Amino acid sequence: MDIKEKGTLPIGVEFGGRLCTEFEIRPGKMKDSIEARASEDLARLMENEEHMGAFLIGKRLTIHGVPPEAMTLDFMLDMFEDDINEVMRTDKRLVNTTRRFRETHLAKTQSDSGLDEDGVQGGKGLDDVGGGSRSLSGQLSGDQEPAAGGEEVQGQTEEEKEEVGSGRESP
Repeated sequence: MDIKEKGTLPIGVEFGGRLCTEFEIRPGKMKDSIEARASEDLARLMENEEHMGAFLIGKRLTIHGVPPEAMTLDFMLDMFEDDINEVMRTDKRLVNTTRRFRETHLAKTQSDSGLDEDGVQGGKGLDDVGGGSRSLSGQLSGDQEPAAGGEEVQGQTEEEKEEVGSGRESP
């Protein structure tokens, strides 16, 4: 799964004699936090949460023309504020993209498996089994009367229910 958002830095960064402005940002991954703790900048990252945030953004950020190993804490701290603001706006779009992906993926998974939005097979929850509303213990609720054998029979008319309850049989 390759979720990312693309953007353009309004000012850009110079690397290798070239001005680089096109970028992509991806969602955070566990490896980003692990790399932060293994970083030579760990002391700086731990003393200042803004440094940690800049480092983690740098791990998620790809600026076309800048190799990943160059995206250090110092590199991130030297970026122009306007560029960082654009990265953060793009990151907000990424959050929405990720949410839509999850919702679409969840809906597809549920429709493929026959589950409803609550993860119940075929839309039959406790309230739908046996035609009456039931508690978790299986007790009928409301004004429903169980038929002979203790269960309400779906599709019976009131007259048929009375006949079954009185022991009479219908023709």
